[in-house]
This record gives sequence, C-alpha cells and structure tokens, in this order.
Amino acid sequence: TTGTAQDITVQVSPVGMGAGVYNGTVTVQVPNATASVISITLKVSASPQLLLNPGSLLLSGQAGTPTVQNVGVSSTSTPIPFTTTVVAMVPNTNWLSVAPINASSGTQVSVVANAAALPTGTTFASGTINFVSVGIDGGTVSLPVSLNLTATASLIITPETVNFGFQTGS
Repeated sequence: TTGTAQDITVQVSPVGMGAGVYNGTVTVQVPNATASVISITLKVSASPQLLLNPGSLLLSGQAGTPTVQNVGVSSTSTPIPFTTTVVAMVPNTNWLSVAPINASSGTQVSVVANAAALPTGTTFASGTINFVSVGIDGGTVSLPVSLNLTATASLIITPETVNFGFQTGS
C-alpha cells in the first residue's frame, strides 16, 4: 500500500562457515515500481567486530530541511569504544554530520543530513562516516550515506545494506 512501511526479516546462519566475508542480495519487488536490491554481508572472524545497523543510509529529504537517522552500533563481544568521523562528502559543503563523536558499542549515533547546506538545485549528495576502533578486526567500519532530494513520492528501502557479524568461539 502506498505510504505503508513493511518489515522484511533477513536471517543468516554462520554454522559451518570459516572466517571470511560472505555477500548476498535480497531483491524487493512491488507492483508498478522498480525493484530494490538490499546488499547482505556476513563477516565471520575470530576477532571482535563493530556492527552498524543499518549498514548504509539512503535518506530522502526536501531542500532546506535537515534529515536525521539513528544508527545502532553493536559488537560481537564486550562494549568497544569508537570514534566517528565524516571522511567524504559530495558536494563538499559540510552537509553531513554525526554525533556523538566518541562512544562505545551498545549505543546509537545520530546522522544528520542538512539539505540547507547544499547548493541550490542539488538533487543528490553522498558521503561516508568512519567508525574507528583499535579493538576491532580491520580497525575501521564505514557507513555510506546517500541523500536524495525530491518532491515526488518514491519507494525507499531502508536499510539498503544489512551487515551481520559472528565471532568464532563465542
């Protein structure tokens, strides 16, 4: 139904899988609309992992209006401290921010896409927020952020990316 949110449950099972990164997709199709594809990533590791939910942000907004989305940060072990940094923005006009800058897993961060900071006529912007911790596998987890500015109704699938983690031996 137009304007109605529907939940889709995706589950993974790491049973019998060795350490590594496993990727897949789920395609969502509704009548009279373009299909949307959700990327699924499962990372199996012996080291602790920082997990973001959702694993990417596809935001929709109107010119001049900020859009706020919370991102859950969890871990495959005890709480892990991390810092957040906006590392890339197109256009580069400081339209993207995140708070808090310092936190530990088991919390949420707020991502703000401030459309008022974008040049007039902008219809799309993208950026990346890094979550950095010395205590995790790889040291950094990146959160891609896309912002579509439109006046018409559209099908929005969130999250666009789903990440699962499993720490072997736990």
